[in-house]
Amino acid sequence: MIKLKIVLLGCLLTISSFLMAQQEVGLHFMQGVWQSVNTNPAFVPESNWVVSLPSIRNNLGITGATYNDIIFEEVDGKSQIDIGRLIDNLNDQNLIRDDLSIETIGVAFKVGRLTLSASHAFKYLAYLDYPKMLPQLIWQGNGQFIGEEVSIGNDLQFTGYNEFAVGASMKLNKLTLGGRAKYLTGIENVSTDDTRNTASFYTDPDIYQLTLTSDYLLNSAGSFQYNNYDDFNFNFNFGKARTDILFTQNSGFAIDLGAKLEVGSFEFAASVIDLGAKINWKEEVRNYNTAGTFEYGGLDFSDALTGEAVNFDQALDTLETIFEVTETNTDYSTDLPTKVYLSATMKLANMRIGGLFFTESYRGKTYPAFALGANANIFKIINIGGTYTILPELDSYANVGLNVSAKIGLVQAFATTDDIVAAFRPGESQTFGARVGINLLFGKEE
Repeated sequence: MIKLKIVLLGCLLTISSFLMAQQEVGLHFMQGVWQSVNTNPAFVPESNWVVSLPSIRNNLGITGATYNDIIFEEVDGKSQIDIGRLIDNLNDQNLIRDDLSIETIGVAFKVGRLTLSASHAFKYLAYLDYPKMLPQLIWQGNGQFIGEEVSIGNDLQFTGYNEFAVGASMKLNKLTLGGRAKYLTGIENVSTDDTRNTASFYTDPDIYQLTLTSDYLLNSAGSFQYNNYDDFNFNFNFGKARTDILFTQNSGFAIDLGAKLEVGSFEFAASVIDLGAKINWKEEVRNYNTAGTFEYGGLDFSDALTGEAVNFDQALDTLETIFEVTETNTDYSTDLPTKVYLSATMKLANMRIGGLFFTESYRGKTYPAFALGANANIFKIINIGGTYTILPELDSYANVGLNVSAKIGLVQAFATTDDIVAAFRPGESQTFGARVGINLLFGKEE
């Protein structure tokens, strides 16, 4: 049980320690940066040739407790973990989401009205949807829940994969259409089945009999191995980027579609990203299944009355037996989030202002965002912008972002964040998003 507590706490702290966010609002308004194609494949770069060098993006969104609710410093300067304060700050249902992208290299070039592109990225997704009762039961025991049905089911998704993308966009007078096809190769995965992730725990108030009801299926591809409740290995390497994991037997596909229409000084854009994204897992697959209702009568203390020792080891063996976790090796598949961007902007001299509606669909839930953005060119070599974003699903209504790009010679450097305040106060933040990178630009469209 101690090992289980440590692993669960480690998952929370590992995800939270990245402290970076979910959608990419600022990037959508940075059409002078080729990476904006990640929000709409119809966005055409200004230069005739673009070579993108390695860049990184990380997005985080959490509800309930923040990092500072978990970690605090004592007078001697050492960091301490306060589990009680963590639990007190949780909501009835809590969500942690992290999305990391390490983009290795990409290229885009124009052939008349046609723009072609190709790129590669390592991508990692972490998603944990869990009830407050789960950490309460693990760390505080079942005494507070006697006579009460306790929900301990959770929805867990840890996924790492490669994305190989090829794209094309065509400019038809005022209308530009674009699309990208993506080949995905899975690196590793730990995930619950989206239709089988429920479990509950009941303690009888009279005889203290324990009843566990579950319909739970946990899948793993190279990251998790379970022998019993106190003997398991969790080895998911968030952010691993190596050449030996580029191609695997785990494969899938996705597509991006987008359009942009110019009407005078106005521009309207719409796109869907990662449509139909799915990965089929075949390497080192393990499935752990438990289903049904299991009862445990408790310890027999009658031996203690005659001076005999109470056999706690036997009780633990009994608990392991009644849970009846079975292992299989059946291939499975997981979906990836689908994103939609709808925007309208207006050009004013050297400025562009506009609004954006964003939505992401994943695991049967929808996460919307509403944003306003403005960008301006300064001295022809610098573009600076700001955004204001509302994230109602995460109860976050005051996100002010900044973005900037600068070009010196052939080199373009850029950075964007959707919440600049969180950059200076990460321990108190529940959302933050950032991307940094460098491009090489050759030639420019007249």
